[in-house]
Amino acid sequence: MIKKIVTLVSCFMIVISSMAGFVITAENDAFDGSDDNYSHGSELEYNYWIKDGQRAYRVGYGINQLMYSPKDISDPDMPPKTDRPWCGTLSFYRETWEWKSDVEIRTRIGVGVLGPSSGSEYSQKKVHEWLGCQEPMGWDNQMQDEPMLNLYQDRYKLLWIQNVDSKRILDVKWLYGGCVGTTFVNMKIGIFARIGYNIPRSSMPGGIVMKGGRDTRDRVFLYATGGVDEMLVVHNSTIGESFFRDRDTGQERDLNNFVGESSCGIVGGYDKISVSYIYAQRTSEWERSDDGNMGYGMIRVEFSSQF
Repeated sequence: MIKKIVTLVSCFMIVISSMAGFVITAENDAFDGSDDNYSHGSELEYNYWIKDGQRAYRVGYGINQLMYSPKDISDPDMPPKTDRPWCGTLSFYRETWEWKSDVEIRTRIGVGVLGPSSGSEYSQKKVHEWLGCQEPMGWDNQMQDEPMLNLYQDRYKLLWIQNVDSKRILDVKWLYGGCVGTTFVNMKIGIFARIGYNIPRSSMPGGIVMKGGRDTRDRVFLYATGGVDEMLVVHNSTIGESFFRDRDTGQERDLNNFVGESSCGIVGGYDKISVSYIYAQRTSEWERSDDGNMGYGMIRVEFSSQF
């Protein structure tokens, strides 16, 4: 036991002393008082920084698991067309953040599997067992295995900024981007704003205050964030659309091609550590849905080196 603790502490100290960090993210609709639709998402990432002259990059490698469930998880039968089908995904990804003048570029490529091999059934049942919640009974109806390969890119353009004593207290950015892949094909555009104290330059949720021309004596930061975006959706495998199997399996849904999302949250931290909570509300992703909008919360803890 002592050896395990020493090993863990040693690994943590290596991360602290290097240009590296890690991020733990948990998303769950329980923060909205429900247990359906987008039910849960977990992500663990290791990352490091690269600085090339005036340009900065953050490179991350991580694992991501998502699970989707219908409104009544106690029903072992196939959900009706008005409800969401059972679905789980597991992917490994590489993500980069690049800073160019007043533009940030986030690029992620992920590979994995959608279906039983994702392990989502096991994860959800085990968590519900730990928490003493209703056992999910309908996973036998989940979509079958298919490969995942998705490329995501979002660009953030600074529109307006306000500083006080060299510290950012307000900024407004617009974003545009989308995804092309076997699981998702979409495009989006939106705008978001942040207000607070010593706001980081980075647009990533929970990003830290980086060095480099900033006042490094004060490492405390705290701010509120909010935004809206609209997405044009062409393909979404998590609601039954698939490039690898025929329709009419009972799992497919007719897409709503336009989906909107609003979000708000709070982020705080000191030096290399940040904690954030973001709540998001999304309009229905398929036609004939009887569940209306979908809400979920995200808790993110980040430890990251600075330069």
